[in-house]
Amino acid sequence: MKKKVLDTSAILRSNLDFSDGCYVITDNVIHEIKDEIIKSVINSGIRNGRIEIKTPDDDFLKRVKEEAEKTGDLNRLSDTDIELIAIALENDYTIVTDDYSIQNMCKCLKMDYEKNIHDGIKRKLKWGMICEGCGREYDYKTNISECEICGSYLRKRAEFIE
Repeated sequence: MKKKVLDTSAILRSNLDFSDGCYVITDNVIHEIKDEIIKSVINSGIRNGRIEIKTPDDDFLKRVKEEAEKTGDLNRLSDTDIELIAIALENDYTIVTDDYSIQNMCKCLKMDYEKNIHDGIKRKLKWGMICEGCGREYDYKTNISECEICGSYLRKRAEFIE
């Protein structure tokens, strides 16, 4: 059975019993969990060998960050998210997540993912900015909040890339 990388939301919103022993997380996932009961279940799974803790290779972290930069997801992903994607990419694992930015990265990197309780994304996305007034488009990395042409506010906009 293919191993599954769990993001924090997949753990918090699931009834996973970890009995088949094919789950992977990072140390950062454990740190994100505040509920002591859930943390206890996770630690028990680690002790029993049902949950493995991994650290991604730097080359895979770099690759994920480069792809996230291209799609505009970099500022939407936490360090933990990037680690999880890198581990899944490096080892050909499946990610279990309801996070749309993680799902988008999986689609862009041609990786497997499973949604947990929410509908998943349908197509790949690239993020940008658009003026609410005149419709001028800006790169998502822009450091301005108002349009240079008309002075209206800029808002985030998703563009489908497939």
